[in-house]
Amino acid sequence: MDGPPSTLEGSLDRLDTSLAAVERALKATAAAHRRAREAARMGNVRDLPKLLGALAEATRELAALGEQGADAWDFRIDEHLASDGYFDELLRAIAEAGVAGARQLDGRLYCYPFIIRVEARDQSLRVGRKPLRAIRPSHVADMLRAARAKPDKENLSPLLHAIEGAYLRLTGGETGRAVAIADVHAVLTLLPGSAREYPLEDLVMDLYRLDLSGPHLTKSGRRLDLPASTSAKGGRGIRFATREGEEKVYSAIRFEGAADA
Repeated sequence: MDGPPSTLEGSLDRLDTSLAAVERALKATAAAHRRAREAARMGNVRDLPKLLGALAEATRELAALGEQGADAWDFRIDEHLASDGYFDELLRAIAEAGVAGARQLDGRLYCYPFIIRVEARDQSLRVGRKPLRAIRPSHVADMLRAARAKPDKENLSPLLHAIEGAYLRLTGGETGRAVAIADVHAVLTLLPGSAREYPLEDLVMDLYRLDLSGPHLTKSGRRLDLPASTSAKGGRGIRFATREGEEKVYSAIRFEGAADA
């Protein structure tokens, strides 16, 4: 057998080929077992030695192929996930799947509307807020393509209401004042462990989604504004990648308008 492939996709392809051979041998072994058992059940003693020999041979071949299949998985997945190698593979797979706008930034991969993080210690991904153990690049790319093709029907009104509440808590009920997004995030994630479940970058992506499609106006008549957003690289704030894959920075939010407006 050739040396191990340098990519996760290639290594899984090789393993899949080995397992396909095991599957064929398994079917052959099952068929030999059925024939031998049928002969034993009906008393076909003339053919029984030959059938048992065929079963033994099929079982030996199955065992040998099973060992080869186990040996086919020798990819250094921990090293791959800890390096840029996995994201490089995933970006290629996403491009091949026809999904535009994917970009790696600050150790994360942005593919609107998702932020994809590698959980190297768990050998998994975090896609948005959901863990994903099926990390084959082509599989993830197909999943992202399917998600991008679906219309976004999520109701973001509860999110806007929660952001409004955190903002008003920080401003003492006043509007028109810019507040750092990091401070809003700190209020939204007061419960222990919630900051890990809802990182700052996820809030920024949610703000971008609101910025793109709304709603922008709360039930109390306040309008969300992102006064410190900029597309200039190196701007102060939190960087992210847009739907088109362009780098953008958000740093603050504010609400305009009175509750009785």
